[in-house]
Amino acid sequence: MKRRALLTILVILIPISGLLAYQDSFSYLWDDETYTALISALKNDRDEDEVLPLYEAFMASDAAQSDKSRIEYHMVRYYADRGDEEEAEAHLENEKRLLDGIPENESALARDLAELDKISADYYIGGKLSVGLDSSNKTKQLYKAYPDEYYVALTEAFRLLNTPGIAGGSSKKALELFEEIYLEEGGMNPLDRFSLFSGLGIASYERKLYELSKDYFERAMEIYKADPAMLEYLEKLEKKLR
Repeated sequence: MKRRALLTILVILIPISGLLAYQDSFSYLWDDETYTALISALKNDRDEDEVLPLYEAFMASDAAQSDKSRIEYHMVRYYADRGDEEEAEAHLENEKRLLDGIPENESALARDLAELDKISADYYIGGKLSVGLDSSNKTKQLYKAYPDEYYVALTEAFRLLNTPGIAGGSSKKALELFEEIYLEEGGMNPLDRFSLFSGLGIASYERKLYELSKDYFERAMEIYKADPAMLEYLEKLEKKLR
């Protein structure tokens, strides 16, 4: 049976009742050519001479303060993945400054997500347990308040995936949530869709569904280049499928 057929079967088997109508409250960003080009350059690990002009153009635009704060999260990851801790730290400090300056007329959701991204960026650099707990708690809080937001639901699924079982994590529950989101992936932006297929790939691997995991990873890489976490799983997956 082909892997695409397996995907279809999984979707059919997922109970339809109780599913949320997911939405993206920040879909307007994908109408901004500078933003989309910057995200593509970052996620495909382009050289700085391509990334920085796009970053500077977006930061000089009239984009919302919360959106500028959140783009710093991606800049932190870009430099951290390249081993440039000094630049990663500099962008984290800029992210904190922008977060503190978000005006009151911006939505509570925008502010909350900017705060979560700041915490996540801090954890991505330092890996401190206390920061990881802050990220987990903030994610649970946001998922309770905004369960129908694509980004929030995806973050909750990754929380379930990455949290130890003794602390409430579960690859089974994570895969179920990723699969539920997958039923409505047609309304997702490219970045969230990349995260979805990456998460499905990792969760499927953890459930020993190796062929399915490979298919999801391939679909993720049709959108953006594999990130470090995915590369680790792809290496392990290659051994499993020999």
